[in-house]
Amino acid sequence: MNYFEIKTDGKAYIRTDSGTVIREVGDGAPVAHADFNHDESMFSITYESGRAEIRNCKNILVRKIADYGVRKVFLKKNYYMVYYIDGSEKNFEY
Repeated sequence: MNYFEIKTDGKAYIRTDSGTVIREVGDGAPVAHADFNHDESMFSITYESGRAEIRNCKNILVRKIADYGVRKVFLKKNYYMVYYIDGSEKNFEY
């Protein structure tokens, strides 16, 4: 099972259980939050600016969720949950 490491400078990495770096993720902007889906084939990434995206395991953009205003995104099996900065939340199907 892989996990995300987000450094204090905002760089995010996917690592194996043993700690080996698989790849750096994102587009270079500081990352605030990242989350895998159930089978680790995709992940959500939320930047400090509030922009959020879904990317595949090769770090290729699959879907842009928002340009601003997002705090976190969690990927579930058939949907994703978006938590906004204003405290609201909403579920969307893939």
